[in-house]
Order: sequence, then C-alpha cells, then structure tokens
Amino acid sequence: MARASAKKKVSGSRQKLAQYLRRGHKYMAAGDAENAAKYIVAAWNMDPENFDLLVAVADVLSKVGVRAKALEVLEKALAIHGPKPEVLLVMGNLALELDMPAVMERVYRIYISIRPDDPQGYNNLASALERQDKLDEVISFLQDILPMFPEHAALWNTLGSAVSKRDGYEASMPFYAEAYRLDPNSYNILNNISLVYEHTGDFAKAIEFGEKAITVNPDGYYAHLGLAKSLLAVGELERGWRHYEWRQDPRRAGSVLYTHKIPRWDGRSLEGKRLLVGPEQGVGDEVLFALTYPMLLAEGAQLDIGCDRRLVSLYERSFRGARVGAYVDSFRDGYRYRSMPALQKDPADLFIECGSIPQFRIRKVEDFPDCNDGFLIPDPERVRKWRARLGALGSKPKIGIHWRSGLRTAARNKHYAPIEVWAPIFARFGDKVDFINLQYGDCAEELALVRDKFGTTIRTWEGVDLKNDLETVMALSSVVDLVIGPATAPGNFSFAVGTPTWWLLPVRPWWSCGEDERPPFFSKGRMLIGNVDNPWPGIMSRLEAMLGEFVAG
Repeated sequence: MARASAKKKVSGSRQKLAQYLRRGHKYMAAGDAENAAKYIVAAWNMDPENFDLLVAVADVLSKVGVRAKALEVLEKALAIHGPKPEVLLVMGNLALELDMPAVMERVYRIYISIRPDDPQGYNNLASALERQDKLDEVISFLQDILPMFPEHAALWNTLGSAVSKRDGYEASMPFYAEAYRLDPNSYNILNNISLVYEHTGDFAKAIEFGEKAITVNPDGYYAHLGLAKSLLAVGELERGWRHYEWRQDPRRAGSVLYTHKIPRWDGRSLEGKRLLVGPEQGVGDEVLFALTYPMLLAEGAQLDIGCDRRLVSLYERSFRGARVGAYVDSFRDGYRYRSMPALQKDPADLFIECGSIPQFRIRKVEDFPDCNDGFLIPDPERVRKWRARLGALGSKPKIGIHWRSGLRTAARNKHYAPIEVWAPIFARFGDKVDFINLQYGDCAEELALVRDKFGTTIRTWEGVDLKNDLETVMALSSVVDLVIGPATAPGNFSFAVGTPTWWLLPVRPWWSCGEDERPPFFSKGRMLIGNVDNPWPGIMSRLEAMLGEFVAG
C-alpha cells in the first residue's frame, strides 16, 4: 500500500514537472520570457540537478535579465555534469553580454576541444580575442582556421572586424565582401559593412546597409544606432533621432535603467509641468545635450536636472530656477541602475533622458541654438584666478590642447592623433604661443616627450585635477584664446563656456548634422575632418595653416 502511494506521488510530481515545462515553453515560444521563467524555474526546483532543466533555466534567466544568476546556474551545471557543449554555448553568450571577454575566451577554448568540427566555436573564440584587443593573435588564428571552413561567413566577418581595428577600415572591406557574398542576409555582416562605410565617410552606403540590417533584424539595436549616426551626420535629423532612441536598449552595454517610475515626456507643452532630465553616457555627452536646457527654460518649463556630481555646482549657477541633483549608480546582474536621490524625493511630473530632448525640439538644423557665448557659467572667482595665472605668462596667445580620450582601445585610438603627430604644430608655434594642457588623466610621459623631443612646454599646474575638478576645467577653458583637440569631453567643455574650439576629426561626426566646417550649434567652432584610415597628415597641415592665420590675426 505504501509502495503504491509512493509510486503515485512520483508519477504526480513528474506530471506536474512536465506541465510546468509545457507552460514555460509555450510562453517562451510566444516571446513572453517573464511568464516562461515562472514555470521553468518551478520545474527546475522540482529536479535541481537535471541537466536539461539547468540549461533551460539559465537560458530563461538570461532572457529576463538575471544574467549573473544564469551564469551561476551554468557553473552548477558544469560542476555536476562536466563540460557539456550546450552549457558552454550558453555560458559563452552570457559572458559576451556581461562584457567578460576573458571568461568567454576560456569557455570557447574548452568548447573547441570538445567540438573541433564546429566553426562557430572558432568564431566565438576569435570574437573573445578581438574584444581583448589581441588583434595580431586573432588575425593569425583566423588565417589558420579559414582554410578548414572557407564557406563559413561568420569567420570572414570576424576577420574583417579585427583587420578594421588593426589595419584600417578600407583594409577590412575585402573580408567583409567575402562574408557578404557567402551570407547576404546576415545581420552582423550587414551591420559591420554599414559601420565601415560610416567610418570612411560614405554615408549613403552606410545608410543603405544599415537599413538592410534592420530589415533582417528589426530589434538589432547596434544597427539602429549606426543608422542614427549616419542619418544625423547628413542632416536627416528627424529620422536620425528616432533611431537614436535605441541607445537605451537594456541589452546594450552602457545603457542605463532609471529607478524612478515617472511617466516619460512625449514632447508636448511643458507649461505647468516639472520635467526630470536624466543624465546618460559620459560627462562630455551630458554637457553637449545640456545646450537644450536653456531652450526648455525659455518655454517656461520647470526643470529637475540630474547630472554627474562634478557638474552640480556649475549647473546650479548656469540654469537659474532649475533643481539640480547628482546621480547615483548601482549594478546588479550586469545592469546599471541610476537614481537621482535629491530629485526623486519630490518627483517631477515627467521624465526624459537628456539625449532624447532633441527629437522633440531640434527637428531640423535651423532649430539648433547658436551657443556662441556659451551656456555654462564658470565660477567667477576661479576665472579671475586663471586669467591672472595665464596673464603672468606673457602676451602670447593661449592655446588649450587635448589629444585623446581617457579610455583607450584599438578602435577608439583611431579617432585620436598620437601626440607625436603634433610635431609640425609644436615646431612652428612652440615659441609663438603658450600651449595650455587640457588633457585629463595621466599624460606625464606625453608631456615629457613634447618637451624633450620637440622643445615645447605644454603648460601644466601642480595639483590641478583636470578629470575631477570640472569647475576649474571650465574656468581655465573660458580664459584661453582657443581650444584644439578631438571629439572628447574637453572640447565640449570649451564650447559650452563660449571659447572658440577646433575639433580634429578623422570622419564627419554625427553632431555635425550635415555641416562641413562648423557645428550647427556653435559658429565659433571649426571641424577639421580627414580620412579615418590616414587622417592626421592632412588634418595637421590644415591646422598649421589655420593656426598661422589665428596667431597672425
């Protein structure tokens, strides 16, 4: 009797487990990962060491965003069942989403040892190496592997990506062309080709391939963002801003999830409404989009402005009547959650991310304000101090310079001229101007190189923190005669305080919005645009001529 009862209980449990799984798979098939997770996790709890359930629960957890827990489940599966290919594939994809390329590399090395005939394993290992900027290694690796799988399009695509970073975008095109021939409907291949055309300045082709990529995968946020930048670069603002909204896709590394529950603004009149503006991207981007804040205040809007803590006092001085508060970030399951405690205690009526304001107020180039006098007000006391300091150097023109980002990768480095490339500028103007350092971060070696090799001193002051003390940076930027550098934060700071700014650009930036010489929001600015694969000789020649006229004038 007892034995029969036990059998009945086991049978009932199996039926329940099977029922949970059926419901979970039904919801997954319908694209409802949240409801699927409830049933698949319930099934897993009934049989926590079942291999298939471990893989299924990790997959569904990753889809609902609980990626760290999913990785933990997969580690348990490996511990119980050993290195199974199914587990390794899901683990590798999770490591990719969590931006853990070293983990991804280890996972796919194991996968290849188990499945040496699967070209996807080699491709994913190559992608992991590329994400670590091991470009020589990945290119050599793929050249060895491609003869084994010459018809595998993804391998050619990854080779193109690595070559573009090491040897230039034009050098990568033959590899992308072969990938496209083999698989003309691959989202990744179409998107990469679009990016190559964008970075070589062929925006018509970039738009063409970006639209093809979105046709193949309408939810592919990378293609939407690439298309946005190309459309904005040629002045198609309304379409460009629409695609730019995909930057906040939570699957994208760097996206922000805000903790408030305030309704999103849809562009309607703000009369009688208080709008919370959410900060996003880097501090330079925050300042760039802040040019829209005076427009909203002029409409009579009440603004609550969230920002980097380094900007709080500056924004309070500059945007009279607005409430300003610093944001605080926390991280969970690989996601960035952002709150603005000082502003959320008394919530606003509506919310918008700072980068989304232009879609409602800047629909054509003529809608940009001309910020010739700047829109940020530096601290008057600091301005007096720095004006006196620079005045003590003598009557030569004071030229602020910066030359790179603080974040350096193989792809990003293409956008910044190495300090050695400035040699003709230092040679001609080293005794005619005072160069003032605006480059943040540790640049002592570069400053010493310029002094010892080119005989030019780039002026610095001990104890000045150009990364964290933005009040000092803004004051210093406001009293130099000109600022020169790439599209990084210091250039945004200088134009925001009304100082003439020249940008050195290997390709037309999205914020040029179709203009060739001057950004549409700052007529005192100039854009020196070159060819991305070899831009610096031409740009520096043009800069030398322009600076000669500036000094003479």
